[in-house]
Amino acid sequence: MSVEPQIIARLDQSLLRPLCRIPKMPLSQGVEMAYTQDDLDMVLRHIAEGEQHISNQEVIITKLRIRQLDTKAAEEALAVFNEMLRIHRHNCDVIAAGLEDDH
Repeated sequence: MSVEPQIIARLDQSLLRPLCRIPKMPLSQGVEMAYTQDDLDMVLRHIAEGEQHISNQEVIITKLRIRQLDTKAAEEALAVFNEMLRIHRHNCDVIAAGLEDDH
């Protein structure tokens, strides 16, 4: 058995630890903020990066399945990535609406 799947599983688990500290509710909920185009650009980058993370994670899961290895940690990381993408998209909507209100 190669080392690669073991490293992948360890990386997936290590990715989950820092994300556990992320608040369950996006900061934009219930908070009045003034947004700039830079804020919108940043959240759009986060969305693009999140979509890429999800795509990469799906490839990792497929490789693990092909090798008939445990995918639990990889699937848990994928769920976290999907939730983060949902939050980024929500924040994008909030920021875009805030920018529209300012114009």
